[in-house]
Amino acid sequence: MKILKLKILPAFQVLIYGSIIWLLGEYYPMATINLPSNSLVAIVLIVLGAFMVLIGGIAFRKARTTVDPRNPHNSSSLVIVGIYRYTRNPMYVGMLMSLLGLVVYVGNVSGVFVLPFFIWSMNELQIKWEEKALLEKFGESYREYKNRVRRWV
Repeated sequence: MKILKLKILPAFQVLIYGSIIWLLGEYYPMATINLPSNSLVAIVLIVLGAFMVLIGGIAFRKARTTVDPRNPHNSSSLVIVGIYRYTRNPMYVGMLMSLLGLVVYVGNVSGVFVLPFFIWSMNELQIKWEEKALLEKFGESYREYKNRVRRWV
């Protein structure tokens, strides 16, 4: 896995896992549950997820630091304000929330089992390496932040 570190953009991972969720809905219909509120709940989750991604990105822009997840060593400052007081990775939490919204929209229970694989791949291919780079760059400040704020939620 080390060879893939920081190579697969998180947005591409969302596309991959979203496609799997969609395909499960199409080709494994016996696990589908259609409720009248599926669409509304799905829209709320997807919008909230997109909002988290957006406000996480805006916080990076305000701090004038890189938003590119492939180059955490290019960070010019440690962003620990706003939503970053509650989660170290609001953009990834937002992506997960949007994938959950897709699961609800598709209405296929089997899609829920895809979500832990998304979390695992984000942890192994992205977050672990970002944290290493940030610890090297910001030292004790990042260590304190990491001890105070959870990785996901």
